[in-house]
Amino acid sequence: MKKFSLVLLLLVNCFSLYAKDILVLKDGTKVKGELISVSQGELVFQKTKGIQSEIKLSPEEVEFVKVANVEKLKELQESMYLQGIADAQIHHKRFGGNFCAGFFGGAIGFIIVAVTDAKEPNLAIVGEEKYKNLEYREGYNKKAKGKNLGAAGAGWAAGFVLLLILIGASNS
Repeated sequence: MKKFSLVLLLLVNCFSLYAKDILVLKDGTKVKGELISVSQGELVFQKTKGIQSEIKLSPEEVEFVKVANVEKLKELQESMYLQGIADAQIHHKRFGGNFCAGFFGGAIGFIIVAVTDAKEPNLAIVGEEKYKNLEYREGYNKKAKGKNLGAAGAGWAAGFVLLLILIGASNS
């Protein structure tokens, strides 16, 4: 059994030597294999050619992908969904209002932020042609909505901590 495990380990390492692409997740995990496809909300990555195990991930889970093939790199760069996410990361600035909604409104403020749509970007900055693309809008809105919820959640947490401090100070 020990020899079989050693042979299997060597075989897996041999396959990983031939892997062209490297996928790095937000948690630091590195996966060698081949990037199969990039679509609107999903990256499909095949771990190794011999094992045939595919991983399907959302773009938010991925830190970066190192690809050996130039065509795959172009496909990644031209993905309108990913461009929308990147633009929202840079240009969506609504932290203060959403933080206040969570801080003063608590759970209700957080829910209000969750059910409302993200503000449209400044078309002069991101480009009107890009924003007409459905995939781009979906990527932009998804990231902008995530930033809004993060700000509201931080506000809610800060308000809760302040409330606990005030209650503790009044009991002393």
